[in-house]
Amino acid sequence: GPTTFYYNNGPAFSAAFNELDSWYPATAWIDQGASSGAWTYAPGQLGAAMVSDRVYRVRARAQDNAVPAANPADVMNNVVGKFNIVFDTTPPTVQVTAPAGGLKLNYTPVISGTADAVLSGLKDVLINVSSFAPGGWTAVSVNNQANNIWASSWSWTTLSGLVTNTTYQLAVRAQDNANNWAAVYSTITFVYDITPPSVSAAKPVNERYYGDNAAEPAYYLDFFSGSAGDAFGIARTEIQLKESVAGSYWNGAGWVVGVSSWLAAGAENWQYAPPALGDGFRYQLEARAFDLAGNLGAYATYYFKHDATRPSILLAEPGMAGFQNSLPRISGTASDPVIGSFSSGIHVAQVAAQDKQTTLWLDESGFFFAPEAVWISTAAPAWPAWTMNDASTPTWITNNRYRVDVRAMDVARNTSTVVTQEFLYDTQVPAVYVSTPSGVNNYLGALAYIRGTAADANSLGELQGTYARVKNFTANAYWSWGTGNFTANSESGWFVVSSTEGAPYTQWFTTGTPGGIALENGVLYEVNARAADKAQNYSPVYSTRTFTYDIYKPTGAVTGVAGVAPSAYHKLLSPLGGSGFDAPAGGSAGLAAILDGGSQVRILEKETAKWWNDVSRNFSITDGNLAWFNANGGSPQAWTYTRDEVNAALVNGSNYLVQYRGSDLAAPANVGPSTNGQDSFFTLTKDSVAFTADTAMPVSRVTYPVDGAKMKAMTV
Repeated sequence: GPTTFYYNNGPAFSAAFNELDSWYPATAWIDQGASSGAWTYAPGQLGAAMVSDRVYRVRARAQDNAVPAANPADVMNNVVGKFNIVFDTTPPTVQVTAPAGGLKLNYTPVISGTADAVLSGLKDVLINVSSFAPGGWTAVSVNNQANNIWASSWSWTTLSGLVTNTTYQLAVRAQDNANNWAAVYSTITFVYDITPPSVSAAKPVNERYYGDNAAEPAYYLDFFSGSAGDAFGIARTEIQLKESVAGSYWNGAGWVVGVSSWLAAGAENWQYAPPALGDGFRYQLEARAFDLAGNLGAYATYYFKHDATRPSILLAEPGMAGFQNSLPRISGTASDPVIGSFSSGIHVAQVAAQDKQTTLWLDESGFFFAPEAVWISTAAPAWPAWTMNDASTPTWITNNRYRVDVRAMDVARNTSTVVTQEFLYDTQVPAVYVSTPSGVNNYLGALAYIRGTAADANSLGELQGTYARVKNFTANAYWSWGTGNFTANSESGWFVVSSTEGAPYTQWFTTGTPGGIALENGVLYEVNARAADKAQNYSPVYSTRTFTYDIYKPTGAVTGVAGVAPSAYHKLLSPLGGSGFDAPAGGSAGLAAILDGGSQVRILEKETAKWWNDVSRNFSITDGNLAWFNANGGSPQAWTYTRDEVNAALVNGSNYLVQYRGSDLAAPANVGPSTNGQDSFFTLTKDSVAFTADTAMPVSRVTYPVDGAKMKAMTV
């Protein structure tokens, strides 16, 4: 069994003593009567000898002074005692177990805990309540007594008066039945919070359109996101996503009609990856937050639309021709397809322009200084039309190539495919020249083709076309290929010429007569030519040729042989004489001069088939085409040919043919013979005269009457 220790009346208890030898006299006696009194036992070292947390027994015995023998005779027969005396100097311990320290609470808690006062037993538990404010703790209430105390536990159920958003401290101490107070307080803090948290979304922005352009993060829903706030912290944030057309909710795996689903999204800074959203749909997003005290805040509700279809854009200025001579503005149209019930519409059209020579891009100041493309927003007076502000349009330089990129962005920031147009800016006019007819001759005897050249005035320009028109002054109208006649006016008469050599339209032609433009004899015509480059610059001055079309051959006649009218026989040939005429009057070129062959003659000696050689002065030419020679006197209209040698060369009895032809001033010249200006025939006795040479003297005889005849009458 346990060891019993006995006090040694000194500084200690000792197991060396026993029940009989550990008795000590009282240290003081006070008489209270003849046979009574009060005693005390207070040895000086008793307190130091006591050991805490042990159970002690105190016994006393008394014996009187009776004689002859004291009572009781055996002193051990008069023993009284006190038992189970606990000597306890150890403070009790106490612990708050509820609520746990650091909690955020939205209710008034029951305060409870445990205590350890094993020997003496638990007597009391007191609670001090303090609140925290900037600068320190302030006492709210002190020495609040636990209203439930058990052997090793306790509780306090009457805490009240808590103020929201306040941090409280509970300091608890315990007392045992030996009146020892706990040396250390059990202290906890908690927050009393009945203020609901707040929640908001950064994405989506209420009623905003969102698209599929990740380059525009403010309009691209990579995540639903936002924040929640509370003075003491957020436990969780949840969202609920509803599609507003069918009323279906996203449950994390699919859409369910009419069944709401709250989805965990985080805490203070929350986010949630959205599911695939329908194009042209409107959605409702609700967010709610719970704080650490369990308070639920008000819902935050947002609506947004999803537009995933790209807009389209068209570029009107500059057009697709690739050449411009004026570009005061850049303009076009843009549209956003209507998909579903919620199409966002066009937000902006943007332009980027590049100088192809320097490779620099147009900047916001209107100059080509930027090393990379700068997208400049345009004005939209009324969609779908858009126009770059005139102030933003650059100053274009002629003979310079440029690139214009345009794109459209809808309200959801979906961006269209970039439309690109390159062009040459060209304000220099082309030049054109009519080479055939040349303009040297006012009368043309043939015009199979009208020809010319054209060129743009700069190094990069290109011709779009060369145009011509032909005016008939008699009809006062222009040639029409449609009607095949001169029926067009001054504007409709222009036509595109043909070109088969070199760069298009630089060497050009159009068919004249025959097979093309039907020119008429004796009519005055004017040919105009102009050129246009691909920038629509037209040559401001026409190349012009004016001419009379003259294809009639001159006609004429041999009117005199040897100075007399032609007859069947002639003794002499020289001088010859005749006439020449170029018809019609007023529409013909007229006869060429005598020396230029305006009137020509040839003479054939039929018997020898030789033609007169006016150079060697004999009949020696066998090819009649080489036998023509110029008249040597008079005028082309009234010509003569005098040559004595031809008279001497005549052979009596031989037959001769004298022929005439005329030549006019047209280019090429119209050369006879002709009976009517159109054919190529001689007219006998007119421009072709035949005769027989009779150079012998005639012989004459009288045959009746005869010599010496006697006659009564003369008869014939």
